[in-house]
Amino acid sequence: MKHINLEFAQQHGHYSYSQKHNTMANFEELEAFMPQEANHKNWVLDYLKITEIKQQFGLFRKSSKIKVAVIDTGINKIDYFNDTQVSTYSVVTDYATEFWKKHRNKRRSEIINQLLKQLKQTDCPFTDDYDGYTFDELSHGTAISSYISGQKGISCNSELIMIKASNDANKPMNLPLAIYMAVALGAHVVNISLEDRCSAELHDAVLQAYFNEVMLVCSAGNSLEQDVGSIEYPAAFQRTLAIGGYDQDFKLQNDGARGRLLDFMCPSVSVPSLTEDDIIAEGTSIASGICSGIIALYMEAHLEIYGRLPTCKDLKKSLISRCVHPYDPGDYNEEWGYGIIHPWSLFGFLASESNIAI
Repeated sequence: MKHINLEFAQQHGHYSYSQKHNTMANFEELEAFMPQEANHKNWVLDYLKITEIKQQFGLFRKSSKIKVAVIDTGINKIDYFNDTQVSTYSVVTDYATEFWKKHRNKRRSEIINQLLKQLKQTDCPFTDDYDGYTFDELSHGTAISSYISGQKGISCNSELIMIKASNDANKPMNLPLAIYMAVALGAHVVNISLEDRCSAELHDAVLQAYFNEVMLVCSAGNSLEQDVGSIEYPAAFQRTLAIGGYDQDFKLQNDGARGRLLDFMCPSVSVPSLTEDDIIAEGTSIASGICSGIIALYMEAHLEIYGRLPTCKDLKKSLISRCVHPYDPGDYNEEWGYGIIHPWSLFGFLASESNIAI
């Protein structure tokens, strides 16, 4: 389980950090960034200042070295992803289930080795090719992926790895295997907007990702009405990021999970679809996707400036030190976690380090 170090949060939080570096956004600035029109079509992207960030850091290139795995319900073939490198796999198959039964009790490294053997085959048994994509009947995985990469995605040049782990967003299959697969495929960030039961196998998979410097970004869950304060798994594991959500008025998502295992917040209410008109996304699933996009973009900038990627430990420290808490600067609480992740604040420190005007 996660251990919330309140002293660490205070030492590295927004208030103490902003005194040292005048590159932090504060809550008043975030309020000013928020479009006021109730039906603003792209309010999330405008509020996050994505275009301005990309311009300042020169991140409009055609390709990125960052790979983001999305473990979800699949991804549909639409024009939105025409210029995005997308690879697709599935663990929602009889073959995957039999593979997992055979190897689930082996050492973590041996599971990875066995996966690599299968993934290197010309006719990989884990591919679920649907005209180059995996069919996404619910469009859940497609919506999440669209905020990460694709034409308007936050990290629009990142490579996408879709691992289909569910035909129903509430019932994942072989989720530990999907996490191992993301590690084997070289993902840097893994978005998991699915919830599963707590198990030793799932925890082992999370550990394998963390020790391979793969950041797991997970939706905290939409479970408040069912079980007060309950963060869903795998978000509740210590070495993941548990993401909650808020709306355009900076009010908490009504049914968003809360509690001492919550880490960070991103928009989650009335989020406009980037792929379909008049479609609205709701819930911590989309908040997690937005967070994954921000982290992938940050990794790309970090690699550009420092010539290396941040470790999972350093990445979380950076997020804690540069997030914005709306009510308790520099502190932690069970409703907002460490605070809001916003690119303007997160990238401000990189700008000061590299003499980039922002």
